[in-house]
Amino acid sequence: HLRLALVEHEQVYRSLFRRMHSAFAVHRLILDEEGNPQDYEFLDVNPAFEAQTGLTREFVLGKTVREVIPEIDDFWITTYGQVVRTGRSIHFDRFDNILGRHYEVHAYSLSGQQFAVLFQDMSFRKQVTDQIRRKRDRAQAFLDNAGAILLALDTNGKIRMVNRRCARTIGMSEDALLE
Repeated sequence: HLRLALVEHEQVYRSLFRRMHSAFAVHRLILDEEGNPQDYEFLDVNPAFEAQTGLTREFVLGKTVREVIPEIDDFWITTYGQVVRTGRSIHFDRFDNILGRHYEVHAYSLSGQQFAVLFQDMSFRKQVTDQIRRKRDRAQAFLDNAGAILLALDTNGKIRMVNRRCARTIGMSEDALLE
């Protein structure tokens, strides 16, 4: 009866692993003679990993990251080494120069030298956010250079946009007015 429950649990895990939209990988940290992180091996990856990295499961499994990506930024190995060493999970955003993608990453320590990485390719969102920021900054520059006092309110009367001339006239900072 216990064996059947374990098999069912494994099937549920495998189904979730295959269907999840976030990329997921399990690795084993490899240390040098002094105990410093020098590499990590790919133990398992899901289909989302393949889609978000362009690296296939067949190509990476059983290989180290230095075999798969020889010019890997040491940041990845060092960071994952800290996760294994401390046992504490970590969350960060990072642009990968080699794969040319921006990732949001969650890394977790597992047993022994193993760790899991859950990540999402944020490249498109980052590009859109950067475009919006550039357009907003350009619009703000036009507002700041206008010869008039400009102030925009939302339907609740909250200030949503103000130019420098208006802020100076009122005697408050732009940030204080936008709070």
